[in-house]
Amino acid sequence: MKYLKKTILIKATSSVGKSMVHNAEFHTLLYFCKWLAKDHNIVLSGVESESQLVNELRSIGVVIRKPFIRYLFLNKIKKIIHIPVAFLNTFVDAFLLKPDLIMCLGGVFYNGIGVVMVGKILKIKTLVRSAEDHIGLARSQKSFNLFKIYLILRAILSRYAIQKSNYFLTVGNWSLNYFRDVYNLDHKKSFMIPGPVDYSICYENHEKANLIIKDNLINEKKITNDEKLILFIGSNIFKGINETFKLAECIKKENISANIIWISQSKKIKKKVIDLGLDNYVNVITPMDRKDLIILLKNVDFLFWSTPLGVGYGQIMIESILCDTEIICYSPIGDAKEIVKENYYYTFNEIIKRIKGEIKAKKYKLPKSMECKLLEEKHRQIINKILYQDVF
Repeated sequence: MKYLKKTILIKATSSVGKSMVHNAEFHTLLYFCKWLAKDHNIVLSGVESESQLVNELRSIGVVIRKPFIRYLFLNKIKKIIHIPVAFLNTFVDAFLLKPDLIMCLGGVFYNGIGVVMVGKILKIKTLVRSAEDHIGLARSQKSFNLFKIYLILRAILSRYAIQKSNYFLTVGNWSLNYFRDVYNLDHKKSFMIPGPVDYSICYENHEKANLIIKDNLINEKKITNDEKLILFIGSNIFKGINETFKLAECIKKENISANIIWISQSKKIKKKVIDLGLDNYVNVITPMDRKDLIILLKNVDFLFWSTPLGVGYGQIMIESILCDTEIICYSPIGDAKEIVKENYYYTFNEIIKRIKGEIKAKKYKLPKSMECKLLEEKHRQIINKILYQDVF
């Protein structure tokens, strides 16, 4: 059945295409727009900067709306005014365009709040998508300090946005059940579809680029030519930094020829590496753009993955599978466990044996539910039902 095209207003982070080059939102937004632009008029709200992503979205017919209020230049102050700016920018675009659906694709604790409030005022359907458990993040921070208060505030705002939105979308079965239980969501108006998977990285050859990256590390005397390289990405407790420090200490204790390439901007992590005497076993490097990250990911020996949270598969783990990079997955829960099943590492002793080559690698495959055509069809079906049938 064919329908008249309707308009979807998408609110993502205002720095879309800039800061988002390091995370899953970039790819999610790109593919979401590609798939839905076939059936609907897609408008991206509040984009402050031009970028490769913005140009690519324009090329497939997405309308890019400049923000009513620009605020990213305010540096630290921008964090304080996230919510009112998100609300005003969304309100202006929604009031002028009168879309049939407003969707939050990033920043649920500020964009989500703005989307839900605007939807209620203008009586427009809203959909909030989230693969982050802000309640779990707040609980994982044990020390009561300003950061803990900040996490609690984010959790409260996120809960409101998710609960008050007309519809909610997440990325895995475990996540869906978790959000339904903890956030008390209506089963008929909450659903899950795995996020888009970038299969193009399977076909890109980065061998020459890898030699440059590895040679630079060798020339800077950060690694030796025969060392096993272990990639880890994260700066917070809920991203597995405690487990990574423990792995580094085990490598030092066993005197293994291995080095952890740790991607983080945290000065505290750099200091702790030195304080613990791990600087010969850990190299902390700053975040890089997606192309360079894939180059590195394809050519390290292992990816180390660990998190105490269950929401989300872990984009970097999915990309490692596509890159045929061996994953050391330590004690996963939630969505990630749906991929690795029971085939993961239970102890650090087992991990050390694998790095030494004393035991066989644990190999993983992406489930069929993550095939590109299936994901596209599911996204289009869900959105069409919301827009045209409202059967949930």
